[in-house]
Parts: sequence; structure tokens; C-alpha cells
Amino acid sequence: MIRQARWGAIVIGAVAGLFIMVVIGLVVFLAAAALGASADDLAPLFALAVALFAGQLAAGYTSGRFTAATNPAFHGSLAGLVLYGIISALSLAAGSQPALYTLVMFAAVAMVLGMAGGVLGARPRDEEA
Repeated sequence: MIRQARWGAIVIGAVAGLFIMVVIGLVVFLAAAALGASADDLAPLFALAVALFAGQLAAGYTSGRFTAATNPAFHGSLAGLVLYGIISALSLAAGSQPALYTLVMFAAVAMVLGMAGGVLGARPRDEEA
């Protein structure tokens, strides 16, 4: 199955998800700062979670659009996992020390969100039906 993966679509999906993640994170952080939230509030954590999950969904969606005829759920889950690998590597390089089960559980969440995005991305649009 992995030999049939279209890595171009997976990488494009991961890059698109990273872009969406950065944009949503910045918008939510700026909105929280404008409303007077401090670093001790839950707003920064909420922004991080929303941006992370939306980025993984977008990665799967983009990958699914490119691979609609060839197992978009598989490609979406790989795109979400690749995006999670990038974010995890950056986080670990910055000095974060999460427990192993945290990394594994969030990898599973990334695959599920990427798979959901891939399935949504492969659905025919009105003009395609």
C-alpha cells in the first residue's frame, strides 16, 4: 500500500495544512491579544489546538482532492501524519519534552483528522456530479 502512495499529493497536503495552521494560529493569537488575554490564560492553548487540528484536516483535504480516484482516505491520513511529524520535530527541537504516549496519541489523532479531510476532499462537488 505504501508503494502506491502519491507522495507529491501528500507533501502538497502537508504544506497546505502547515499554511492553514499558521494563518489560523496567528488570527486566533491576535484576536486573543486584542481582547486582552495573557499568556496565563487558556486562549493560547486553545489557539494552538484549533490551529493544529484544522491544519491536519486541511492537509488531508488537500491530499484527498489530488488523489480522489486512488484511496483519498489513505493519502489524507499520511498527509496529516507528515504534518504532525513536522510539528513534532519542531516542538522537540525547541526543547519540549512530551511523554511518549502523548506523541503516539496525537499521531493517531493526526491520522484520523487527515483521513476525515481526505474523504471530504474526495467528495464530488456540485459541478463535478
